[in-house]
Amino acid sequence: MYGVYNEFLFRIPSEYDNHKQFNKLASERRKAWINRLKRADLTESKIKNGRICSKHFISGKPSKLEDRTNPDWIPSLHMGYESSILNPTISKERCDRLNKRKKLREEREQANLELQSSSETSADNRDNDEMQTEDIIIQQQKRNRKIAKRDFGKR
Repeated sequence: MYGVYNEFLFRIPSEYDNHKQFNKLASERRKAWINRLKRADLTESKIKNGRICSKHFISGKPSKLEDRTNPDWIPSLHMGYESSILNPTISKERCDRLNKRKKLREEREQANLELQSSSETSADNRDNDEMQTEDIIIQQQKRNRKIAKRDFGKR
């Protein structure tokens, strides 16, 4: 990434991750970027050394590899031809809503897990309380029998 007049340049993604292992998602993204460029004169050398500037991305930079639903996963603005994306800002808003729903869903699932674990703990506590109550009753019954035997023996 290099800065030029408040714009940044980004490399065309590689098919390999940081550990030099083939990555299917990275390969898919690389192909999507190359298809989006729609250039007949692209050679492997040009792709390897090529850069795309920040003005081609809604947020000014590409999204993370894992964020496939983000419209900045591939360049989409000022491509020199009509894009299939009707309005990139609407796409960005849709992505934001999707991410918000995912976050809410994760928070809800986490809250449910916490509620389950606390209800299991309280159920365990109830079971323990019931067992303790039963133990106390049994001990009282034993004491009462001893007292009854002792009193019976005195007669």
